[in-house]
Amino acid sequence: MGDLLKAVCRCGYQSGELAHGYGFSSGRDGSFYTIGYCETCSIVDTVDGREATPTCEHCHEAVQIYRAAVSQSGADNGFADADDLTEKRDWHCPKCKQPTLTFQTIGLWD
Repeated sequence: MGDLLKAVCRCGYQSGELAHGYGFSSGRDGSFYTIGYCETCSIVDTVDGREATPTCEHCHEAVQIYRAAVSQSGADNGFADADDLTEKRDWHCPKCKQPTLTFQTIGLWD
């Protein structure tokens, strides 16, 4: 089960529906979706979190994954979960290139 999110920025950018989390609707082994952005296409999108280097489905360039905060020790805490995404208010916007993107929870998926 996972969350459905929407990305919104002060510049006017709004994403479509973004799936985040684990589910079994797409196969026996399940799936893990996370959220990233494509600088080339200037979009935020859902990506397959199981891929070593996720790519944009539109231009096939590498996608930057939104990550949880780096701890004081410098350790990368991995993918940002839905709580990280909705609580933090200064994510990178791929359209205006400013840290003004926010995420809103709009539902759940399974």
